[in-house]
Amino acid sequence: MTETPNFLNSTYSSNTYTSGGFDGLAGVSTMAVPYGGFRRYEKAQVLEDVEKYQQAFASTAIESFKKEKEKMADYKYRIVQVFIVDTNPSLPADKAILYRGEQQFTDATDQELFFALDVAGMLKKHNEMRVTLKDKKLSKADGIVYLEPARIRDLTMNIVDVVRF
Repeated sequence: MTETPNFLNSTYSSNTYTSGGFDGLAGVSTMAVPYGGFRRYEKAQVLEDVEKYQQAFASTAIESFKKEKEKMADYKYRIVQVFIVDTNPSLPADKAILYRGEQQFTDATDQELFFALDVAGMLKKHNEMRVTLKDKKLSKADGIVYLEPARIRDLTMNIVDVVRF
C-alpha cells in the first residue's frame, strides 16, 4: 500500500506581517497586514483569500496526483524496500521495526509484496518482546503498566520505491 499524505491545512508566517504569498494561485491576492493588526473588513478579506488559496491548492494537488498516478502506471519494473513498524511511542526506536526488507527488483504490486511476508509470525515474535516493556503514558500515574500485544492493524507498513523502470 502506498500511503499519500493528506494536506489538511497549511500555515505561513513572516516577520514582515504579510498574509502569505498567494500570488499566482487562482487569482488569490496578497494583502499586507499593518503592524497594528487587521480591521474587521480586512480579516474577512484574508479569510476569503485563504479559502480561495486552499481550494486552488487542493485542486492543483489532486490534478498533480492523478497525473503522477497515470505516469506510474506506465512503469513495469521497480526496485523497492519494504518496512513494517510498530509506531507506539513507548517503544524504543531500535525495537519498533519489525521488518526491514532488502532492496529488491520486482514487478509485483504493493499488495503482492505484503502478502509474501509472514506478518503474523513477525508480530508474534515482536509481541513476546513488546509485553515486557513499560507503557510510558500509563506507568507514570498508576505504577508499572506493561504494553499490550500489538495487532496487525496497529502496524504501519510502507513500501519505498527506490526507482521505477
